[in-house]
Parts: sequence; C-alpha cells; structure tokens
Amino acid sequence: MRVLIVENETYAAKNLSAALNEIRPEFQLLKVCETVDEAKASIEKDKPDLVFLDVILDGNTTGIDLIAEMKAINFKVIFTTSFEQYAIAAFRLNAIDYLLKPYSNDDLLNAINKVETMCRGEQKQSLNGLKNYSDLRFKNSTFLTFKGNKGEYIIRRFDEIVYLEADGSYIIIHFKDSKSLTTSQGSLNDYELVLPREYFLRIHQKTIVNLMFVDRYFRGKTFKNKTSNIGSAGYLQLSSGLTLPVSRGYYNSVKESLGF
Repeated sequence: MRVLIVENETYAAKNLSAALNEIRPEFQLLKVCETVDEAKASIEKDKPDLVFLDVILDGNTTGIDLIAEMKAINFKVIFTTSFEQYAIAAFRLNAIDYLLKPYSNDDLLNAINKVETMCRGEQKQSLNGLKNYSDLRFKNSTFLTFKGNKGEYIIRRFDEIVYLEADGSYIIIHFKDSKSLTTSQGSLNDYELVLPREYFLRIHQKTIVNLMFVDRYFRGKTFKNKTSNIGSAGYLQLSSGLTLPVSRGYYNSVKESLGF
C-alpha cells in the first residue's frame, strides 16, 4: 500500500513513520508533506492509496478543507490530530478513522485494519453480483445495481435508498417511492462497505439508514405511538413518519453522526 503522511510536526511524522515500518513494513512511504499545497501536489503526482492527515497544518486551511475541496478522492484517509472537535466533519468526509494524539500503536493498527478491510470489501464488490459504480461522492450519477429475484437487474441511485434491513439470509432495500426490493445478493456488511459512509449509517445489527431521510432521534423507550419500533437505545423517525430502532451497540456512532 502506498502511503502519504501530511504532518507539520516533525516528531509526530517521525513517530508515525517508525510505527508504520514496525506494523506494516511492506507499506511504501511516498513522502511526508508539511503544508496543504505540498499535500495537494503529492496526491496528484504520487497517487497514494492511504493518506495520514493532520487537521491543523498551515494558515487558515485545514486537512478537513483539503479533503472537502477535492473533486475526487481515490484514496483512504486517516486523520491524526490533537483536536477532537473536528471528528464529525472528518467522518462526514468519509474518513476511515480519526486518531487523537498521542495514539498508541494498537490504535494505529486498528485504523489500518479498517482500511484493509474496506479495501478487501471493494475488491469483492462483484460478490454475488453486487456492483458499485460510486466514486464515494454523493451525486445523482452514483448508483447500485441489484439483481432481482426474477433474474432482472434493477438500477437505483443512492439518494433513492431510504434504508436497508436484514431478514434472515435476505436483504430488503426500501426506496423513497415506497417500493422495496428483496434480494439474497450480499450481506448487510457488504452493503455497509459499499454505501458512502457520510450518508449511510448502521444503526442496528439488521438496519442501515440513509441519513438524508432522518427527521428525529428519540432516546426514550416510551411514547404514545404504539406502532413505533424501538431499540435498546431509542429510535430514529424518518421524514415519512416511519421509525427505525437504534441498538445500544450503535448508539455512539449515531450520536456522533447526528451531532447531539
């Protein structure tokens, strides 16, 4: 894997380089960049697979700005910073992980494992006919192709998908036109890897929801509407009025993504 480090603190860059050499000696360190402009030039020229990116770099431009301004992101990003307040913005830009300094080698290894897991998932996107035509940016031209139960292929844009739910060995995809598709194509974990993380959020072992359609979150377990579906950590109410349960294991990621 080709790696770029964007870090303006010399000791932090050296520590990260040494840790990478110990954890993944097969990785190729392309360069250490200290400024945003230097990072832009290196990304364009060197085509890294993975970028370790500090948040506060130089002037008024941050690592967050660097990623947000790019038209296409063809690499994975792990943020490394001392400032926790940028975490939500980072994850909304599809960051794989957000490491707070000083982080341990175990933290670094866990982040790298996430990158490698995602890369393996992308390499297996053709598994069971699941195809991803996404550049991981949320555009109208971004879509998935599903294989229907009658052998037909159904093409739907990401912004048409409201939520996905697992039902035994099947996945039910619910669309905003109130239609749904039941398929045995892939697992919910497969879809979690394929769908853009800045919009699609796992809220339950059996559910992934498109945050574009989320209207409210309720933490409590009691309410007047007895038809609502409650999880151990409350529920999300969609703009349609439908409610989806949030399980305790996914509560922190829901809280982080929705910013409450």
